[in-house]
Amino acid sequence: MANNETKTNAEIYREQRKARLAKAAKKKKHGKHDKLVRGLIKTVCILLVAAIVLYGVGTLLTSVFCVPQRVLTAAEYGDYKITVAEYNYFYMSLYNQAANTAQQYDQYYSGMGATYFDTTKDPAEQTCQETDLPEGVVTWADYFAYCAPERAFLVKTLYDKANSDEAKAAGFTISADDQTKIDTSLNEQMDYYREQATAQDYALDNYLFKTFGEGVTEELYRDLLKKEFVAELYLTWYQEDASANVTDADIEAYYLENKADIDVCTIRVFGISYAEVAEDSDDPQYTQEEAEALCDDFMAKIADGAVFTELAVEFALPSQKADYADDSVTLMKYQTKSSLEGISEGLGDWAFAAERVARDTYKLHLENSKAYFVIMLETAASKNDTPTSIDVRHILIEVPKETEEGAALPEETIELNKTNAYAKAEQVVQQWRDAGATEQAFIDLVATNTNDTGSASTGGLYEGINSSSSYVPEFLDWALAEHTAGDVEIIETTYGYHIMYYVGGDTTPKWQSDIRSTVGANAYEDFMLELAQQIRDGVVRKEAVCNFFVKRTEDIIDRLVQASASYSSYM
Repeated sequence: MANNETKTNAEIYREQRKARLAKAAKKKKHGKHDKLVRGLIKTVCILLVAAIVLYGVGTLLTSVFCVPQRVLTAAEYGDYKITVAEYNYFYMSLYNQAANTAQQYDQYYSGMGATYFDTTKDPAEQTCQETDLPEGVVTWADYFAYCAPERAFLVKTLYDKANSDEAKAAGFTISADDQTKIDTSLNEQMDYYREQATAQDYALDNYLFKTFGEGVTEELYRDLLKKEFVAELYLTWYQEDASANVTDADIEAYYLENKADIDVCTIRVFGISYAEVAEDSDDPQYTQEEAEALCDDFMAKIADGAVFTELAVEFALPSQKADYADDSVTLMKYQTKSSLEGISEGLGDWAFAAERVARDTYKLHLENSKAYFVIMLETAASKNDTPTSIDVRHILIEVPKETEEGAALPEETIELNKTNAYAKAEQVVQQWRDAGATEQAFIDLVATNTNDTGSASTGGLYEGINSSSSYVPEFLDWALAEHTAGDVEIIETTYGYHIMYYVGGDTTPKWQSDIRSTVGANAYEDFMLELAQQIRDGVVRKEAVCNFFVKRTEDIIDRLVQASASYSSYM
């Protein structure tokens, strides 16, 4: 206090002013720093919010609206481009094709589908079973990714070819009936997926995204499916047109070059087994040596002029003698060289050798079957002159040979049943004649008289019969014999009596039709191989784009794999 008191008022004022200025300067400095920090924080916040918004919009555009998938190019070929959405569609098409093939393997080859493609496993963990794979394509996932653009460009190219002036000039058209089928199929498909989407509480496009890949909308799906339908129509026409343009000279030249693959022969076969017989059987047990000796004896008697069918009854086991009384049991007609090679290697070469003549014999030993077989050439290899495709109608009058419980009827009862069945067949034929002897009159008699339930509703009709058809021999022989439309005849088979009605069909010799079809098929195959190779050589893949989006498609497949695995474990 004392010091203040000794200072002048001026000195005190100057000290106070200095203190105020220092305080103001300090406050100004701190204020500037705070403003800068606040500005930076505000900027960061704005950028962060923007980033969040952009990420959300990007996710929305990619995952919900799938805009990039419908805009970005996945691959190019010449003037063609495909979007990621199209890529996804064909990727999933290839996956579904592999899965469907596996299901067919399961159905026809006793559960072997997984050996081809296992729907319960990740495609990236399975080696692809397709042949002629490009370098680097090892797994099924590789295959789907590599082939998706090729499949897409193949469809686009074929669709444009189908709509070209060149195709129209050559005779390809999409008929009104074809267009109706396309439209109907498209509508049925969309109705199905619309129902599925509704059942699972999805919008249709969202359901299609989860089924065929992101970006596949109803509009795109319809467009791609339509192109596939048209491409298929064009390919069918291309092959048929190639076959139709084969000349008689082409056919004869092809036959001379491929005679061994076209000719057919007829053989008779009788087997002598040395497999262990059942304990309750009265059949003799042969050793391998005894079975071979019997086979040699059989062949020796053929050489001496014995009748094959009579020897078959003589050499048959007691339990089989009645079966071998049927002439057709030992007969194998219309055999090609390749079909015989399928029985045993070397058999085809023997049967189709130039020096081979009727009644030549061949001893065949099949170790896996534990049996020896006598093969006799019934007719030497020659052209198959049977008709290409025949339609017939029939009425079956069955001959009962067993009781309702399955027990065999006495022979005299069977003979009586045969007599009665034949009499009924004659009666039906007379009814047909009385009704005008027309095809419609025959159809009218089928439902109330036939015992063939398989053809009762179609007027007894069987279509497309040829030498490869698996009908009983008498039925097949009659259908393939020379007749005039409207011919009717009663024939006997193991089933009873058939009243046969000849409708007609393509009577072109089958060997000619087969060559024509083969040449057409070869032309089709050459066309497709060349086109596919052109596309493969010309495709430019946008690898970065494909690799990014294929991971999203793999998520769809993961769900399918999990569902398949769950179903498999449940079963």
